[in-house]
Amino acid sequence: MKGGGRMASRPKAKGTVKRVAARARSATRTATAKAKVVAKKTVRAVRAAAKKATKAPVGKRPARSVPRIPASKMPAKAPAPALSARMPQAGETAPSFLLGDAQGKLVRLEDLRGKKVALYFYPKDDTPGCTLEAHEFSALREQFERKGAAVLGVSRDSAQSHRDFASKCGLTVTLLSDHTGDVCMRYGVIGRKTMYGKEYVGILRTTFIIGRDGRIERVFKDVNPAGHAKDVLASI
Repeated sequence: MKGGGRMASRPKAKGTVKRVAARARSATRTATAKAKVVAKKTVRAVRAAAKKATKAPVGKRPARSVPRIPASKMPAKAPAPALSARMPQAGETAPSFLLGDAQGKLVRLEDLRGKKVALYFYPKDDTPGCTLEAHEFSALREQFERKGAAVLGVSRDSAQSHRDFASKCGLTVTLLSDHTGDVCMRYGVIGRKTMYGKEYVGILRTTFIIGRDGRIERVFKDVNPAGHAKDVLASI
């Protein structure tokens, strides 16, 4: 009898285990479903809050009324770069100057009396046209010297810029620094130029041949760098 009782209780135990497992699985599914619903609601709420925050102005302050300044009291516009008033012509005395070369040595026009001087103004160091022009004057330096003529190039670049330019390109022509633009102004070579359809103020490529007496013998305007040194040499 005792043995039969034990045998009968086993099926009941198995059924109980199955029911408990089924209830656990059901509870798990229910909990998972609820969690998904809660998660979806949370995501929707976060998205709505983010969207609202994006539309709302950040740190918006009430507009202030700014008093208007009468046109008569408005500051004047900055003046445009000065242009040279007049370019000296052949037969006139060349404007005097005292400028430093690439090494800092001062060159005075009056000290060159008794020599002819080819004084050429160019826009900027180490640019294509200016490099070509300086190369050609350097190549003909000895021929100018044999004619008793000095060649001086002038731009508004600094002495350091001239040193770098001469070193990089192997130049032997003397380059003078008119950093303030004062000499360029007195020789009338500051004017309006156009590049890529835009107008600006800069140095007009110009060469002056100054005679032994200090008077200007010839003026080359609108110079084309290619072959210009030869033309200048031929005119001396």
